[in-house]
Amino acid sequence: MKWFHRWGIAVVLITSMLFALIQVPIYANGIGITVEGSTIYANGTSFRLKKDSDGKNYIYNLNGETKLLDTAVSPSAIYGGSKNSTVNSNIEIIIENVNVGTIHGGGYSDGTGNADVNGSVVVRVIGNTNGGTIYGGGYAYAQKGNAQANVTGSVKVEVSAIPSTNHGNITCGGHAYTNGAYQAIAQTGSTNGYVTDRTYSIRGGGSAVSGSGAAGYANADVNGNVTLNVDYADIREVYGGGYASGNAQANVNLVTANIYNNTEIMILQGGGQASQGIANANKVALSLNNCSNIYGYIRAGGTAGSGGSANTNSTSLSIQNSVIPADTQFGNIVAAGIYGGGSASGAGANAAVGHVTMDIGNSSTAGTIYSGGETYNGGNATVTSANAYYHQLTGNSFNGSTYYSTIIGGGSGADANAINLSDTQIRVQGCALENIWGGGENSGNPLSLSGNADLMLDDGITLQSLANFDSITLNASLHASMMMGKTLDSPTLLIANDELAVGTPLVYCDDIVDMENTFLLNNGKLDYAIEENQSVWKVGQMIYTIETKASSGGKITETQRVNKNGTSTIQWVPDDEYEVIRVVIDGQPYDITENSCTFTSVRENHNIEVMFRKIPGIIKEQVEVEKGNNSELPDLQVHLDQNLAVDLLTEEDKAIVADGKNVEFNLKMEEVTRIPNPIVQGLKTVIDEENVLLSLDLTFSKNVAGAISPINQTYKPIRITIMIPQAYLDQSNGREFAVIRSHVNADGTITTDILKDLDDNEATITFETDRFSIYTLIYDVPKAEQPLIPPQPDNEEDIPHSSGEGDSTTIIENNTPKTIDQTTVKKVEETLPSSIDTGDQIEYKGYMGLCIGSIVILGMLLVSSKKHLVKVK
Repeated sequence: MKWFHRWGIAVVLITSMLFALIQVPIYANGIGITVEGSTIYANGTSFRLKKDSDGKNYIYNLNGETKLLDTAVSPSAIYGGSKNSTVNSNIEIIIENVNVGTIHGGGYSDGTGNADVNGSVVVRVIGNTNGGTIYGGGYAYAQKGNAQANVTGSVKVEVSAIPSTNHGNITCGGHAYTNGAYQAIAQTGSTNGYVTDRTYSIRGGGSAVSGSGAAGYANADVNGNVTLNVDYADIREVYGGGYASGNAQANVNLVTANIYNNTEIMILQGGGQASQGIANANKVALSLNNCSNIYGYIRAGGTAGSGGSANTNSTSLSIQNSVIPADTQFGNIVAAGIYGGGSASGAGANAAVGHVTMDIGNSSTAGTIYSGGETYNGGNATVTSANAYYHQLTGNSFNGSTYYSTIIGGGSGADANAINLSDTQIRVQGCALENIWGGGENSGNPLSLSGNADLMLDDGITLQSLANFDSITLNASLHASMMMGKTLDSPTLLIANDELAVGTPLVYCDDIVDMENTFLLNNGKLDYAIEENQSVWKVGQMIYTIETKASSGGKITETQRVNKNGTSTIQWVPDDEYEVIRVVIDGQPYDITENSCTFTSVRENHNIEVMFRKIPGIIKEQVEVEKGNNSELPDLQVHLDQNLAVDLLTEEDKAIVADGKNVEFNLKMEEVTRIPNPIVQGLKTVIDEENVLLSLDLTFSKNVAGAISPINQTYKPIRITIMIPQAYLDQSNGREFAVIRSHVNADGTITTDILKDLDDNEATITFETDRFSIYTLIYDVPKAEQPLIPPQPDNEEDIPHSSGEGDSTTIIENNTPKTIDQTTVKKVEETLPSSIDTGDQIEYKGYMGLCIGSIVILGMLLVSSKKHLVKVK
């Protein structure tokens, strides 16, 4: 017993000591907030941290009225999410008048479990306090395994507090770090950041770091857009994109950054930062308005080093109503450097930009402004194309002197290929500048680039130097102390306003040595002279070009060169059998019925293009009907429209028509006086109490430039109208007429179709057909009449079948076939009679002459008393 008592006391003492050493989480009134030492995990609960009347810090609900935790806290770190656990909620954290070392809007994962926030996050710092280090997303630290701390929704970080010293580093995205083999992922949705007053830095993207030699991968992408607002701030650095170091990635989509309201800024970078890693941005739009001091660097693109990638598809930079001052640094006069592109240092580093747009105006500026990027030691910072507009720029005064900006169309670096542009355009209006160069810059000297460079001067300007342009558009005189063409043997093209009269000085240059061929005048000649120890280029005779072009098949007046305000007439004439199908003047269609155009008071270039073609042949829609063996056959009309006529032509036929040849269609009909036995067998299946008037063999053909070819079947049905002979109408006594089509198929079977009358005219019968065969005109039998005897079949003449299938009988109504019966025709060795040529190329056996056959058929009709006819209503 004493032994048990002594050991019991020991257990109690040891347990008490352990509880004293271990930090036990404190839970906030069942809400879910936990406090571990100096770290707060909100676990998805929104809260406000502020001081109470006792001067201590407490956790309240968002409106600050209800305490969520009765115990005071002194946090050095806050997480809006959980530790190694996912939460599903929107989170808002408000820090009021409390200094917090580090804030993460998302959760914390050390690799033990995921710490995602499935929702949106808002972090606000208000009152009078320093913002500290802030991440809008979570923190994935791949220490014990693969770590994940994503925020699936949007993130907003708003630091409006007034700092006692300055706000720290603010990152709107997530924080991913690995130093070993594990992966760290801390992505977010779209981010939005706001800061004011004294601030060290703000970044719109995330931060992803894979330590030196680490095999693991870090990712802090922003899966959406970035928006930054810097208001009335004194801020050192602003980064629109993400930061990626090592085997890491921190991409963003669209970056929009607004810096305004008397802000002072040292560094502004629109794209991402990549050191070995990848920090690309899709698009960047930077706007600086009413900034009192832009004194460091602005790069609209990204920054890449150590083989990293910080590319951007396009950038847009606007600086308005701001100051880019001159100042001293290490005893030198310096000013900000402005780049429309990015910056790349070291072999393999890429900070390329697609298209750059710049608009800088109404500002006091010194320093150098580049449309391109900058490179060092083998990096690549090319820009595909750039368009820059500078207006109302004045110099900046410092220590009694005024300093002016230099405008450069390309980038900065020793390697021209690394800063090249395929096309750069600069427009200047109302500016006081020191230099304008169309190429790049290397160690303070102009560098010619291979891409095209154009300068447009809206008004007169005086420069220290002008260099490396392909063309310069002038509305007034240009004066430069020094001038340099793009190459020694490539003069710069001057494009003068056409309002400038002959003799008007266009360019003055203080250099007079070998300068005559420095320029050419577009649409005219220059008069060069040396006056008052200056080279002067004046407007000579202005000549404009009217360029003409014509296709084959006609002629047009040759290209004309016309003096300013002159007149020129251009004529065109088609060759025989050709016609004009299109006339285009200066890109606009012109009346093709005209055969000339007169240009008067010519003050610009023109172009005119005429297209001819051979007059195409005619596709006749009217079908010629030929009565082959009996002129007394009923009249027949074929209804053929242009579309169907074209469908009946092959591609070869159409080419012949395009070459001017005509096409016509023919229908030949012949009376069938002796119906072959297989067709009679088919007729028996559909004829019940009907009389047969006559049978016609219809052959349809086309005549293309004299070449006749049969058409046995069409893609679309053709409508045919038969005029019923008057003799049949006189005897009709209320008869209703119809047509039976007997068509021999490719396999030798016969399809018998009843084609109903499609019109309301008693004197005609109209039907549609897509096959040309034997057509039998029939009628129903009035009660007062006795039916005629149909032709008796020749029992020895059967059509052979290769398939063994029976013949089919259908009724055609509105061109829709309906099968009503089938009959099997015996196989025999004999073929059909060859005495009648049908549209199906069926050959029938010979028979004894037209007259004898007619007598036999008539006798059979007279003696027959039983008919198997089907009524056609």
